[in-house]
Amino acid sequence: MPSPVAIEPIRRLKTDILLIDVVDFSLLSDEDQYITVLIINTGLAEAMNYIGLPVVMDEPDVVQGVVPTGDGCYVILNPKLAGFSPILALGLRNILLFRSKQARRVFSGVRVSVHFGDVIPFKDATGKVNFIGSGMNDCARLQSIPDHLKKVAEHFSNDKNWVNVSRECWDHSTSRFDYLRISNMEFKCSDEYSFKDKHDRTHVCRFLEMSRVWVSGL
Repeated sequence: MPSPVAIEPIRRLKTDILLIDVVDFSLLSDEDQYITVLIINTGLAEAMNYIGLPVVMDEPDVVQGVVPTGDGCYVILNPKLAGFSPILALGLRNILLFRSKQARRVFSGVRVSVHFGDVIPFKDATGKVNFIGSGMNDCARLQSIPDHLKKVAEHFSNDKNWVNVSRECWDHSTSRFDYLRISNMEFKCSDEYSFKDKHDRTHVCRFLEMSRVWVSGL
């Protein structure tokens, strides 16, 4: 029998994936959840403008797609700009915390995880472009680090608003950007840490930090 679903050829993209997670999002009121989503939307645009990298500013389509989650969203970066997501993640984290403070601290914190991996675009039932793929799954595992690494992350960042990147992401990023350029902005990078997920797969990541007042200046 013919398949009831027309299977189109798979088009894979290898790019940077950011997973934004708002601390205790599900505990917020409906109004505060709505405000938080608006802050994230505007924060993305601000972060991309403020980081000031010519290679980013010269590319009209920085973000390939945004996929909502229960507590935040995935951001799929344009593959041409893969490698710059750690900087984007730090700037975005800073902006979101600043905007939350302006809005009477509508949410208590935000974490961002970044991975360089595969995604597959497809059109969903509404006709919009959506994404699936192992890269998103691996990024989610980075966000779900075990408790002992959460303590490491919070100690490294001095609070719960940490940013972590996979080994794949960091290695690719350092081949495209010289992090010595931001050494005067209190940038620091932790050692590598490895952990196993619930499927017994090993993941390796490191934590990044930068002055919380920084959103531009490159």
